[in-house]
Amino acid sequence: MASNSRMSSDREQTIDDNDFQDPRAALIGDSDREAFDQDTTSNILGVSTTSQLTLFSAYAILVGGQIGSGIFSSPSQVDKNVPSPGAALLVWLCGGLLAWTGAASFAELGACIPVNGGMQEYLEYIYGDFLASVMSWIWIVAVKPSSMAILSIIFAEYWMGINSMKAQNGWTTKLIALGALGVLLLANCISSSFSTGLTRFLFYTKLLTVCFLVLLTFLVLAVELNKDGKGVSHDWRTKPWFSHQSGNDSDSDLKWDVMSSWDMLGYYTTALYAGLWAYSGWDSANLVAGEMRNTARDLPRAIHFAIPTVIVAFLLANLSYYLILPWNSIHDSDAIAVAVGKKTLGSSGGVMFALLVSASCLGSLNINIFITGRLTVASAQHGYIPRIFVMAQEEHTQHSKDLSNKFLFSKLIQRLSTSTALLMRTRSSLDAPVKAMVFNSLLAAIFIVVGTFGGLVTFIGLAEYLFYFLTVLGGLTLRFTKPQLVRPYQPNIIVPIIFCSVSSFLVIRGLIHSPAQGAVLVVLIGLGIVLHLYKHDYFEIWATKRRHLSDASSAVTLEQPSSRPILQAP
Repeated sequence: MASNSRMSSDREQTIDDNDFQDPRAALIGDSDREAFDQDTTSNILGVSTTSQLTLFSAYAILVGGQIGSGIFSSPSQVDKNVPSPGAALLVWLCGGLLAWTGAASFAELGACIPVNGGMQEYLEYIYGDFLASVMSWIWIVAVKPSSMAILSIIFAEYWMGINSMKAQNGWTTKLIALGALGVLLLANCISSSFSTGLTRFLFYTKLLTVCFLVLLTFLVLAVELNKDGKGVSHDWRTKPWFSHQSGNDSDSDLKWDVMSSWDMLGYYTTALYAGLWAYSGWDSANLVAGEMRNTARDLPRAIHFAIPTVIVAFLLANLSYYLILPWNSIHDSDAIAVAVGKKTLGSSGGVMFALLVSASCLGSLNINIFITGRLTVASAQHGYIPRIFVMAQEEHTQHSKDLSNKFLFSKLIQRLSTSTALLMRTRSSLDAPVKAMVFNSLLAAIFIVVGTFGGLVTFIGLAEYLFYFLTVLGGLTLRFTKPQLVRPYQPNIIVPIIFCSVSSFLVIRGLIHSPAQGAVLVVLIGLGIVLHLYKHDYFEIWATKRRHLSDASSAVTLEQPSSRPILQAP
């Protein structure tokens, strides 16, 4: 990755700390700030933030934020939208390189604007309150609930693999997914400490699962385990890696040999979105950039160490799939790790991988519920969404009493969480943003019912990379509009240009190839714009101006003399 890092000795312009407020700061008082820091993303991963983040801490956040359930679910979506296994591996490589360019571009912003909040804070600094408000709205009502829905669906598919269950019209999967979402929502409402402890354990579980998968593949290839016909596939030896699959080689209905280049790009775009969903999390370190010990030095280094690590891990995992499984079965294997386990270790291997990946999905889903609830609260306190979700402790007591008297559901939640917390000797849900998490989970439940894995992945990709593009483009324009801004780290200008070019094409081609997801995204953005205008009383201002103009016009009309001629008396 070509880049050059420069340090400026004469700071022509410094950033005042008051110019960039951590959105979480408004939620707590100074006396409770240290306690609240225990609920940050980095603390969930087992990294202390009270002593500030080191290079290794940022590296762990980046690697842990990316290696997760995506590598066990996205391969089938990538494979069914490309013509060959070689093309699928190239998609995974290109997705990693795109994430790398994006992370390097974000590192420039994180070094010169070293605050927590990541993209939301960068958008507000570059464009103002409007885009930051819309971005926050889309993340709360679309991106995060969709991610929660996908993780719930993946868990359900792997859980059915444990019991060798067959989905009946997809509703079995959806019901299990809804059940998993509800259980983890209740756990987060009951106790934050229980939630973070569970996530730390499951974080290491998913890393060990990827390592075990790769090691198992090399072991199988070395000793030719199960070579009685039920073992590994020999497609990787007998078939070309880059030729179009057709006929008996693939069950896909796509005719790659006669497909136009434009249509082929549409499918490649969908495949790339699936891969990018697995790489999602490359901006994780920017969310806690304000807590790093030396942001200008450690953030770029963490990115340039972590992203290659993840790329290699994902390529090895996908290579394992193509070495173990028959190629014509991969695009139908939603629970691909279970298929690998069965091929190498028999039914017990399938159950083992199903348990490991299910645990990984639970960990990712749990951290999404935890973080999204607090993101919703921070956005409400920031004024981006209605303040009904604000759960500041100083407002909570009286406000929750009023709500519980009006709404039976709120009363039941409070009673249940309080009594359960007493039994478990943990903190009550009064310390958790219950309303925000319930709201997020209800949206996720809707996406589970009406969505599919592939459709949701494309929808998330469209939303994410639209705002990623705007953020990196804004950082690029700052080089010309604010050249005096101190930039301790600055990659070669070709890096943000590549990211902007590719991401803009992905968004445009994705909207054309998937018009349904694009239409939903446009509607949600429109609602976010309306919400922002309403928040700033633009509609009332416009109505007042119209009334004033109407009154002024009426007054002018009444004061004008009549145009009829006045008859003079003879």
